[in-house]
Amino acid sequence: MPTLDDLRAAFTDLEQRAPQPRSLGATAPPTAKRRSRRGWGAAALAAASVAAVAVGISVSAGPGHDAASATSTAPSALSTPTAPPAFAAALVAPKPGGSPQLSFGFAVDPVAGYDVTPSAIGASFQSAEIHSTDDAVKGGLQVYYAGAFDATEAQRGMPVTVGGRPGYYAPLRLADGEDTSYDALAWQYADGGWAVVYLWDGAAGRTADPNAVRSKASGAAGATQPGGLPDLAALRADELRLASATHAGSTAVRVPLKVSGLDVQVTEIEPGSAAGGLVVKAAGHTWDFGWGNSELSPADKPGTDTTTLAGRQWLVYHERVSGTIMSLGLSAAGFGMTVTPVGATATLADYRDFLSHVSFPANLGGPTTWFAADSAFG
Repeated sequence: MPTLDDLRAAFTDLEQRAPQPRSLGATAPPTAKRRSRRGWGAAALAAASVAAVAVGISVSAGPGHDAASATSTAPSALSTPTAPPAFAAALVAPKPGGSPQLSFGFAVDPVAGYDVTPSAIGASFQSAEIHSTDDAVKGGLQVYYAGAFDATEAQRGMPVTVGGRPGYYAPLRLADGEDTSYDALAWQYADGGWAVVYLWDGAAGRTADPNAVRSKASGAAGATQPGGLPDLAALRADELRLASATHAGSTAVRVPLKVSGLDVQVTEIEPGSAAGGLVVKAAGHTWDFGWGNSELSPADKPGTDTTTLAGRQWLVYHERVSGTIMSLGLSAAGFGMTVTPVGATATLADYRDFLSHVSFPANLGGPTTWFAADSAFG
């Protein structure tokens, strides 16, 4: 049985053979640090275990440590668990000819000074609208599906790190076919998946000089331009805060109609936009439903006659020259809705055939009675 002198000799020998301690901030490759830690740490642990079992004593870990710290189970800096990634994987793109996932796959934690509202799900990305609480700054967030974003243009910009992943501040075109570029922050939120957040002058809007709020910026970060609008550095700092608050989530989408008995492909849904909407392909046409905005109210449109379809009375809007039906308008309890064919004309018979498969909730004006989008089609 080992004596106390035997234990002291064993630890003296271990101390002489151990490498010199190194700072955790040293530049050696991480694998080298892990190997050296395993090499002498395991031997010391084995010796300490034998000592504890054999003689039942507490062993000091060396100068500056007491017995309690030697037996602590607190993890070391090298083994401290890291926070889980914000996204385990990139959002999945819809299959060709198929509908995208009809619920939002992201969420944004509260960011002081901003309101973020999930707004649209499309074929390439899901998005949210962003407003500063004083409405001086507006913007958006686009979370792209795996493989749907070409990062070439973004990667020419200024590098930044978002949640441990690469990102770039760069001028980007925010929609297909858009000629104007807007200063934005793009980052790789997961392997194969990118997201973009952008802010602009809420007063001038996106139709004005897109960099007006930025190009006039001068002086230290946080300075403001005339009118109190933040400068480039401040806006970029807010974009980084918004990006860092973005993570995986699940928010259900509800819609004020249900289609049954038809093969339906949803191409776009905008439940949270200023004017909610839905675009579906069914019955040989692409149909665009719009709702929830006063501009969609049939009372504001020159309907020439009415017809009853799907159990409700619709106004029929005709094109002034040829008499072609352009859209139908529905009004119920102050709730307005229009349905319009996209890219082709439709006869009243086409509308009748399609709307015979459509049903509406009893209370159109009460979103809590609407249908869950992921079960409203098919």
